[in-house]
Amino acid sequence: MLAALMHMQNLTVETKKTEILSPTFFEQMEKNLLAVLRSFYALRAMDEQLETLPKQPELPDTQPKTVAKPLNNDIRNCFSLNDKFLFLRELFNGNTTKMNLVIDNLNAKSSPNECREYMESLGWSFENQTVTELWTCVERRFEK
Repeated sequence: MLAALMHMQNLTVETKKTEILSPTFFEQMEKNLLAVLRSFYALRAMDEQLETLPKQPELPDTQPKTVAKPLNNDIRNCFSLNDKFLFLRELFNGNTTKMNLVIDNLNAKSSPNECREYMESLGWSFENQTVTELWTCVERRFEK
């Protein structure tokens, strides 16, 4: 049985050798090689044409070298979610409407001094750490 398998394997190898060495195999290989060469020469011709085209002038860099810091028009953009809950709890006794009203009024002020006067009119002491944290956010709004 082993001898029969070996004989069948030899026949398969011989058959493949015969197929590879057949004239049609060489004809097909020649066609494939010619197609590859034609593609190569066509690409080379296109590269040569591209090299003869005039070079495009380089455009100036229109991007600014430094990014300008945007003004913070809303104090809410200056504090984190944790700060929001701290302010809501400590300064506004959980009243979201009152907090939004005060922040809108602070946003409407045109200078830090006006904001400070408004905060003092609410009866807040700047010795209170929560008030000073809110004040830091107000100051950041006016940074340039």
